[in-house]
Amino acid sequence: MVLIVLAALGSANVQAQVINEHPVRLDSLLVMAERQNLGLKAARQQEDYYKVLQSGTVELPKTALGFEYGGFNSVFNDNRLFMNQGLQLPAVYRSQKNLYAQQERLQEAATGIQANELKREIRVLYLQLIDIRERELVLQSLDTVYSRFGKAAALRLETGESNQLEKTTADAMLEQLQLQLRQLVQDRRAIQQRLMALTNTTDYYQPVYQEPVLELVQSSGLTGAPGLRYMEQLGEVARAVGKTEKAQLLPEFTVGYTNMSIVGYQSRNGVDNLYFGPGYRFHSVNFT
Repeated sequence: MVLIVLAALGSANVQAQVINEHPVRLDSLLVMAERQNLGLKAARQQEDYYKVLQSGTVELPKTALGFEYGGFNSVFNDNRLFMNQGLQLPAVYRSQKNLYAQQERLQEAATGIQANELKREIRVLYLQLIDIRERELVLQSLDTVYSRFGKAAALRLETGESNQLEKTTADAMLEQLQLQLRQLVQDRRAIQQRLMALTNTTDYYQPVYQEPVLELVQSSGLTGAPGLRYMEQLGEVARAVGKTEKAQLLPEFTVGYTNMSIVGYQSRNGVDNLYFGPGYRFHSVNFT
């Protein structure tokens, strides 16, 4: 942890604000963002969502339960309990599971694109911090020169060796330098706060480097391997959707079970008549 005074040095006379800045290398910052970025975490949870759906693709319709009471068999009152369960052909469930699997792969490709874009933005911000630091060093060296120039101009004005124009010019140059330094402080703070959001931390980061880094940072977008994979997977999802919709057109069937009473005299052998009360149950299974 390094204690940094965010102020224009020398004679800039800018109000100082002391904050703790943490030196960090670019590769460490990239790893941190990969692990802690909230957007990536949400994208990975979406992958898990489709993975869970694959393990529970048999989505049965609601079971129908019913009860009847009255004289629907004879003059005696009977009761009937029944249960019906709708089912679909196995091809429907297989196509639905395949659709969830293709959507999981599509989300994985989208997560890859998001991760690449996150890394690209981290690199851009890191290079901007380096650029700001290098410009600060230049301005700080100029600050020393301009301060000496201002003091010399003031001394010559007092001794009559110079006029007011030279003193005014020196003050204007120093004020311009102060303005640039203040702007750099504001720019750096904005970049650091953006890095906070991307890494899901509360630390102000400062780049660690030996010399200025020049690196071409390209936009990820839908280019490169993750982008191509995403576009290809879109086609796979579309095909899976088509197969699922076709499977939904297949016939459905229903399995049912009935438990009922048939109060009255019944013959088991065509000769004897026996009385069956409401406690004796008759069962049946139906398939449609």
